[in-house]
Amino acid sequence: MTHTARPEEQALIGGLRDGDDVAYREAVRAFTPGMLAVARFYLDEAAAEDVVQDCWVAVIDAIQNFEGRSGLKTWLHRIVANRCKNRLRASKREVPLDDSDGLEPDLAERFNARGHWQLPPRLKFHESA
Repeated sequence: MTHTARPEEQALIGGLRDGDDVAYREAVRAFTPGMLAVARFYLDEAAAEDVVQDCWVAVIDAIQNFEGRSGLKTWLHRIVANRCKNRLRASKREVPLDDSDGLEPDLAERFNARGHWQLPPRLKFHESA
């Protein structure tokens, strides 16, 4: 099923395909906040910003292949999510976790509400005798 884009969205897509700088700036302004929100779901702030910036560079070429099966926003968010997942796989940080039982209390206290370390662990070095 093909998504029926509103006239404004169709005009924006057309402008992006034509390489119109104004259309590109408008798209970046309109869609970047949502793309960042998607990226932050997967990555830390700095990595999320990098992925979104990389996605906008990729959109310049990829927009020519946009088929309109979904809305532009959905398509952009899917690109961001896929790139985030690829980055996690590449850095081997994607770890399957069954957290249905929750963490043990001593361990749970070491993380904040966003799942980041409250206080990162420190390596202990042993002195040689």
